[in-house]
Amino acid sequence: MGLRRHGWYHASEHIWDCGKVLFGEGTEATEKWAKERESWLWDGQTRKLLNDLQKQHKEHRGRKREELAKLHKYIRDNEQEMRYDVFREKGYDIGSGAVEGACKHVVGKRLKQSGMIWSRAGSSATLALRITWVNKRWDELWSQQPLAA
Repeated sequence: MGLRRHGWYHASEHIWDCGKVLFGEGTEATEKWAKERESWLWDGQTRKLLNDLQKQHKEHRGRKREELAKLHKYIRDNEQEMRYDVFREKGYDIGSGAVEGACKHVVGKRLKQSGMIWSRAGSSATLALRITWVNKRWDELWSQQPLAA
């Protein structure tokens, strides 16, 4: 797809964090506020969400205002990558779990073993080889890059 999508879980987590600052953790008000804004985001109504956050920003002071501004900036800066309604319609996975699991498997399996310390260049080269192995392209790589005699 080319775009870096912001997983649904992470976006909703930002909404809930803001709600907790506004109304307190575990309150009915927080739950109502967060679920309503999640539904807007789920339905692709990012403009409605941004306008609402801007309106509320004017009504609050201090930490609450800062948290609203932080959420507004997050949504605004990533709006194009948060078109969850469009992504779902096209059959894309809106969660990030599969990608995070793949990273853990590809990176962790090779680079995070006991006693290993890596330079950036060394880890990058090793990861490139690991990805080649996982994708079953090892023979193809070495047919193009023969070892020096």
